[in-house]
Amino acid sequence: MFRPFLPPRQWRVGKNREILISEIGQLSLGVNEQVLISGLEGPAYEVVRKAWGFYAAPSLDSRLPSYGLTGLVVANDAGRHYLMIVDNSRYDEFLSYCTRESLEITHDFSNRA
Repeated sequence: MFRPFLPPRQWRVGKNREILISEIGQLSLGVNEQVLISGLEGPAYEVVRKAWGFYAAPSLDSRLPSYGLTGLVVANDAGRHYLMIVDNSRYDEFLSYCTRESLEITHDFSNRA
């Protein structure tokens, strides 16, 4: 069930707080329910609710790449780690973002050299 937040909750993030995030709502899934997440254009991926938590993405080294996406783990300069799912057609843009935000790729599930 989707519950919209009206108005959306908003906050700024990023090294210089230049990125505005808008939380538009809450999606609640039951056990073994799946949702397909997509942008207005480009690839999509699934998240599955399990009794013990979530499958946060399709297999990072098989199905995710078949959707044109790459899974990466990045770390910021405070030592916090994040799982990123990157549209392969916008990989260079992602690398620029990492540079601006002082993020280091610590694991690339595509085994990209």
